[in-house]
Amino acid sequence: MTPGYAGSSMASAATPAKQSAPPMQMGNGPMKMGDGPMKMGDGPMMMGDGPMKMGDGPMMMGDGHTHTHVHPTKPPAPKPTGPLFVQGGFPNSTKCTNPKIRKEWRRLTKDEQLEWIRAVTCMHNKPPKFKGYFNAIQHRYDDFVAMHINATGSDPGTHNNGFFLVFHRYLLWVWENVLQAECGYNGVTPWWDSSLDSPERGGRFNSSPVFDPVYGFGGDGFWYPGSVRSRNRRMRCLTNGPWKDTKIRLVPEDMQDGTEVIRCIERDFDSAFGDSSGSPSKTLNGILAQDKYEDFSELDVPAGGFQDDRGGPHAIGHLAVGGEMADVFSSTNDPLFWVHHGGIDQFWYRWQGRNKTRLQDIHRTYIENHREGQPLPDGIVENEYTSLDTPIHMVGEFAPVIKIRQIMDTLNENGEGFLCYKYDA
Repeated sequence: MTPGYAGSSMASAATPAKQSAPPMQMGNGPMKMGDGPMKMGDGPMMMGDGPMKMGDGPMMMGDGHTHTHVHPTKPPAPKPTGPLFVQGGFPNSTKCTNPKIRKEWRRLTKDEQLEWIRAVTCMHNKPPKFKGYFNAIQHRYDDFVAMHINATGSDPGTHNNGFFLVFHRYLLWVWENVLQAECGYNGVTPWWDSSLDSPERGGRFNSSPVFDPVYGFGGDGFWYPGSVRSRNRRMRCLTNGPWKDTKIRLVPEDMQDGTEVIRCIERDFDSAFGDSSGSPSKTLNGILAQDKYEDFSELDVPAGGFQDDRGGPHAIGHLAVGGEMADVFSSTNDPLFWVHHGGIDQFWYRWQGRNKTRLQDIHRTYIENHREGQPLPDGIVENEYTSLDTPIHMVGEFAPVIKIRQIMDTLNENGEGFLCYKYDA
């Protein structure tokens, strides 16, 4: 088990960051992160049971991993023209008349499962479009990993604030469109209902069909004696599944010696936690019973009968899987990320229902993670709450800046947005 994934329950930073390099920018131009490694305060940043601390040393996540941000090319390449995410530009707002249906992974046919696996593998073989921003990017899949690492580490951040659910809903839509436009995928984004893998519903976490080696994502990792990651930490590499031989380069490691870290996708199952956290009666029902978005969107914060203070649908896909998925920055390296966050979007969709109040409820503080002295993107104001007109920024030209109101309703009944999908449950 790899503890310490911040998820949506990370406490705010209490220690201001020291500015040893020019500040990060996140908005309409490429992200700039200064001439040296990012440094954040006086001690290591710990992500676990205590408050977040930012320091001069590399960022740490509870298990002793070291983490900083991917460094961009210096000087940056010429700014690309137009969004990088999809051919044909951005869709016009239109009412949804024929919604696509996103299916839970085990409700896909075998052919549909293999087709999604093929499309994701295609992303590992396509040339990148974001190489001008970050040196280590090798392929199109890396574009998404680098964007998530830097969006997570930039103000206002994408976790533990009002942006968490809306940012990832937008990200999933961008991902789906890239698979379709660039890898010939004809399906829609599948999702993982981890509650089906709880004993309460007749399943077990470690025997979930999601971990099937042929029609799924492969299972737990295995430690090979003598194998090490950076900082002399042993690796638990995938041993089966379609991505067992995949090598990843984008990790938020402190690589001050300039050495490129190439490693496997890691997993480190905590099956007992997976069994308990997916329980409807112990965790999920209590979250769904929340009346306001501000309370519901915490997801992993203990409330009303939670049996584990890491519990909830978001934590299970990260902490119970462990390894790469337990890294708040680079969990996108593991393709499980996409079906897991499909499940989180389904959970929000389920809570929203067709309730007109909930389809407009986005009220939550969105700048809880702000580091003093760092500029904010256009349209973002410290200590305010997310509203329907709050902009959603991604890194550089990765995707257009949109307003939250454009993706609140997956069926776009008011015609203000562009989404057009629903879930099969």
